[in-house]
Amino acid sequence: MTDGRMKTHPSKEGVRLTTLGVVPLFALTSLAGISTSCSDEPEIGVLRPKGVFTPVALNFGEVPVDMQSVLPVRMDNVGNYTFTIDSVTVPQGFSMRGAKGLLEGREIVPGEGFDFEVVFLPMEAGARQEQLIIADGDVQAILDLTGAGVIRQVPVLAVTPVSVDFGAVALEDTARATVTIQNTGTAPGIIERATLSSTMMDVSATDTFGIGTQLPVTVDPGQSASIDLVFRPTLEAQISDVINLVAKDHNPLDVAVTGRGIVPLGDVLCSPSRVDFGQVQRGTTKVLPVTCEARGGPARLIGARITNQAMFVLPNPPVTTDLQAGDTVQIDVEFRPDGSPAEIEGILAVEYNGGMGPGTVDVNLVGEVIPPPPTETAMSLKLQWTSNGTDVDLHFVRPGGVLFERAGDCYFGNKNPDWGTAGDTTDNPFLDVDDVDGYGPEEINLSAAPAGRYEAYAHYFTDNFRGATEAIVEVYIAGQLAATRRRPNLSCGDAWHVGTIDWDGTNGTFIAVDGIQDESDEGVCF
Repeated sequence: MTDGRMKTHPSKEGVRLTTLGVVPLFALTSLAGISTSCSDEPEIGVLRPKGVFTPVALNFGEVPVDMQSVLPVRMDNVGNYTFTIDSVTVPQGFSMRGAKGLLEGREIVPGEGFDFEVVFLPMEAGARQEQLIIADGDVQAILDLTGAGVIRQVPVLAVTPVSVDFGAVALEDTARATVTIQNTGTAPGIIERATLSSTMMDVSATDTFGIGTQLPVTVDPGQSASIDLVFRPTLEAQISDVINLVAKDHNPLDVAVTGRGIVPLGDVLCSPSRVDFGQVQRGTTKVLPVTCEARGGPARLIGARITNQAMFVLPNPPVTTDLQAGDTVQIDVEFRPDGSPAEIEGILAVEYNGGMGPGTVDVNLVGEVIPPPPTETAMSLKLQWTSNGTDVDLHFVRPGGVLFERAGDCYFGNKNPDWGTAGDTTDNPFLDVDDVDGYGPEEINLSAAPAGRYEAYAHYFTDNFRGATEAIVEVYIAGQLAATRRRPNLSCGDAWHVGTIDWDGTNGTFIAVDGIQDESDEGVCF
């Protein structure tokens, strides 16, 4: 008790002030018979902090997934006692920015406040109703947050190739080429019409460059469609233009086209001018034909060769052949995919001698290497994990090998080690899918292998402040799912020894180990 005022410590009920007057000793004696209690003390007022947001709620509306929306807000202390922040609760998918320094421990005196922004970053579709809470003990300032993540329904179109050279074409003759429209978006893409840059008008049947496909063409999400281009030269000259493929709700797709009109003297034209093998599994092959025709007069086909790519071969190379106008020769091209997944390009060069002397027709070749499915391998591993923005790595160690040793460990640092016969890739493992920023999958496939004990690991390489995660590994043996193993609370730096595969050359057995060893030095943990 001090000079007539007493201040209690702030509590959930606030601070109550009481006044005790100076009472003479004789008065206390005379009042001895009077019953008193705390409830008889006169209450002067309650000291209590009170946090209020302006506005009291934020509605972010619809925000596309993986994009963000930012709204400003202010918090003021409208109470009569200092608001000392001891906790801040921000729901997942939201964040705060603009509040200088750490909020915990910050004191806001009555009548003051601070401005900041709330960010909504939806990671999946759906409505959200959450609360952001700033608290002083059990005194809470609550900001209601609402919003909805939505999937953007838009087409994302790309054309390949972006340029076409029709080569030399006899006057009044027609050459054809094909371009592919790929839609990686979430809504159908519609190619409504085609225009020429030189005229800014729609292509017509009499134009030198035109479209051989009836428009419009619709390309569904995840699908592709082909459009035929045509070249009909009427002048003896090199001619170039740009065909604009006009798409609904999308920027035009431009294809640069060129060709040379020549007086018919005997020439060779090969079609198609671009051979697309599409996706072909490693370990299999695909054969497609190319037809070469003498145009405008006799010509001698001398031979053909593949340039700059060993994965395309000629199983039956053509021999020297004399062709009359209109005669054709079929050349088969074989795609033999090998190595890690990738798009492969090559050129078929067809050599001839015609009315204008020696010449070469180039046919573009393209194909994509894809891994075989686990059902067609000796052993396969598939890793996924539950945290975004993190990197967990799959490791597959051969018999006698050591984790992180390049010669014996297949992982991101050694995606295709040579384990079997030197130079033979059919008995080598491949890290066919590598993910560095969350969820996975990562996949390792081994099509053929000698007998022995193989080891499966998952190493938490870097966490980017995300903390522990759950890892899931699927193990396939001889084309069958042999095990699905889960490891909750895998911490950054942990190397999880999933298990072993005892392989006899044709089949095998999975044995779970589920051990943990610290390999922090091999990663980047924050």
